[in-house]
Amino acid sequence: KLQAKVVAICHEIDLALLTVDSELDLTGSQPLEVADRLPHVFDRVRVCGYPVGGNACSITEGVISRVEVQDYSHSLRPGLALTVDAAINSGNSGGPLLDASTGEILGVAFQKLVAQGVELQGHAVPGPLIRRFLEAAGERREILMPSLNCDLQAMESQALRLSKGLPSEKAGLLVLRSVNEDKKGQRLTAGDVL
Repeated sequence: KLQAKVVAICHEIDLALLTVDSELDLTGSQPLEVADRLPHVFDRVRVCGYPVGGNACSITEGVISRVEVQDYSHSLRPGLALTVDAAINSGNSGGPLLDASTGEILGVAFQKLVAQGVELQGHAVPGPLIRRFLEAAGERREILMPSLNCDLQAMESQALRLSKGLPSEKAGLLVLRSVNEDKKGQRLTAGDVL
């Protein structure tokens, strides 16, 4: 266990960059590359971390099961995330999600879904968002993630789709509220369908 300081933080995607106070002998160690691509569904991955404490690193293996927008539990904000079936438990948060064949960092573990009837659904911040975070931290600028600045509702209900003039077989998103609706140039307003 080492003393560390927070250098940068992005609450939106639950990431922090730390610097270690003491000098470590990292002779022979090579940093892992962070992917600039999104993995595909069924890509094999490994999750590394220290679940429930312990002194030895735990490694679990699984596959990517989804690449889609998820609600981040820390910020309660939707953002692009990876869903994996490899075990992610308390203590895995902040650990790398590695490509099982290349060792490249595909993501950083941040939460698991706990609900009745749900098993093996862990989530990770994807590599492209990690790279964006690290670039902003390196340039010492404000770290923000892309946003439409509006609240959206998935139009899963056939009745809702029909009430907005969409054919029943089409899908979409309904704009519930636009944060900047009164600002000039704001193109999305409440009631719009994407």
